[in-house]
Amino acid sequence: MGPTAIKEFIVRGQTGVSRILTGITFENLPEYLPEGNVVIISDTRVTGLYGSRFPEGLLLTVKPGEKSKDLHTVSRLSAKMMEAGVDRSWFLLGIGGGVVTDLAGFVAATYMRGISFAFVPTTLLAQVDAAIGGKNGVNLKRYKNMIGTIKQPRFVLCDPLVLNTLPSEEWKNGWAEVIKHGLIADSDYLEMLHREGKRIRAGEPELLARVIEGSVRIKSDIVNRDESETGIRSLLNFGHTAGHAMEKMLRISHGKAVSLGMMLAARISRLLGLICEEDIRYITKMLQEYGLPVRTKINAGELFRAMVADKKKKDDHMKFIVLETPGRAKPVEIPLPKLGELVKRAVKECFV
Repeated sequence: MGPTAIKEFIVRGQTGVSRILTGITFENLPEYLPEGNVVIISDTRVTGLYGSRFPEGLLLTVKPGEKSKDLHTVSRLSAKMMEAGVDRSWFLLGIGGGVVTDLAGFVAATYMRGISFAFVPTTLLAQVDAAIGGKNGVNLKRYKNMIGTIKQPRFVLCDPLVLNTLPSEEWKNGWAEVIKHGLIADSDYLEMLHREGKRIRAGEPELLARVIEGSVRIKSDIVNRDESETGIRSLLNFGHTAGHAMEKMLRISHGKAVSLGMMLAARISRLLGLICEEDIRYITKMLQEYGLPVRTKINAGELFRAMVADKKKKDDHMKFIVLETPGRAKPVEIPLPKLGELVKRAVKECFV
């Protein structure tokens, strides 16, 4: 995939202003880095592929994968920074996928009560979702993002050329989030994903650029309206309440879990009388076209118990994101007993 035109999106939050640049390359990075010392957090795979293009600075690496996203890793990285004399005048740069950007953002937000930072996301998932919006966090006892902060990176530099080295599983992780954005906020974008799917998945530069720009636009717009997730930002959790639970239970990738979570959420939307069977078939076909799963074997009771451990539960209710139509979503407060019954029915109709 070749270079495309540079586009800029701005996120303005209480925790700072973030510039998200798409269609830009590693070679442009020095133009955006402030003067002074830099500490870089990356993983060993990305360092092996692109380390020669990193700017000068203190390089700290973690092992690739979700197991690195915990408080032990945060403590180790922070200790190494302290030993190296990193202070609040330093700038932290996270270069990697969603695990790295979550880790780097959390370290930057908490080390010495906060230092400035930015991201160079190297996966589709990170470029369209994980690196954008300021939410940074780590897992606790395999529960996703239970400990975290909201702090905006100074910039996010999305280089489309680094996607050339992505394995197929990482593409699927990104496709799940891309489709989610269309389902919750933009039917025209969703239809473009369906209409141009073969060319998008083949990596045609102009179309892939439109996909990345479209998702960045949708997420930036939502975060600008609700940085702290008190309202509309919760729409971004569509498919994730059940998805995070299935990611933990089934030990599958984030993209596969979110795909299954969206299928379950769509079925619950149908049970609530919001969408029709034709909508379910449309969503099913879309996910399958992008190589994502739509069925699995899972115990409904165990799934519900795992879902209840999610951050979105409040007392005896849970905020659950449902579809009003493909392209528009809304949050609903569902009493836990009712949600348990809906999950049981949805699993039976959707997966068994």
